[in-house]
Amino acid sequence: MADDLSLLQANQGRNDPTVLATSYEDLGSLSCKQLQEFFQVDHVGIVLPVAATRDAQTLLKRQARWAYAVCLNVPAELRALADAVVAARPDVWFFDLSPALPTTKAANSQLLSSYGLNMHERMAVVQSADAYVGSFDELGCAVLVSKRPAVLFGGGTGEQPERVNGSERAMWFPGSVEPTTVAKTVLQFLSRQLVPGKN
Repeated sequence: MADDLSLLQANQGRNDPTVLATSYEDLGSLSCKQLQEFFQVDHVGIVLPVAATRDAQTLLKRQARWAYAVCLNVPAELRALADAVVAARPDVWFFDLSPALPTTKAANSQLLSSYGLNMHERMAVVQSADAYVGSFDELGCAVLVSKRPAVLFGGGTGEQPERVNGSERAMWFPGSVEPTTVAKTVLQFLSRQLVPGKN
């Protein structure tokens, strides 16, 4: 772990012995400002194992067929939002990685949380999908790095703005949100992103 901590420093600090690496105690409590900086920077892609990427693409193609594939990864308190979005878009196939179970089983939704996917496989699924709606966690970060359309929720401590737009491809709601109010915004976002030839 000590050897890896230096990798968590910003590029400009890695060659400066006076700049300390991030302590492992701080890894789970990033500030809203730190996440906002990550959200708005232009990232270099993550190279995942070829097998994980290939399997993810095969899974999405077999299940979604010609429909758009959207990954869900919402916290339990936003389960109503996910259910509303799934019900409003029967033309889209939703792949649900959320730890919270859906309240109703929709015909256009597949629960992947019980598939036993490892981290690389889950990252490959969200990077292969047409869009992502879910938590600003490691999967949300993988989506941002791959420049896929994303609506992110939560993450970060301290003072939080109501909403942050990184580009036309991503929006982030750092604080708590009302599921029924935000569902309309998420549906509008998906309607703008899921058009032929855009992704």
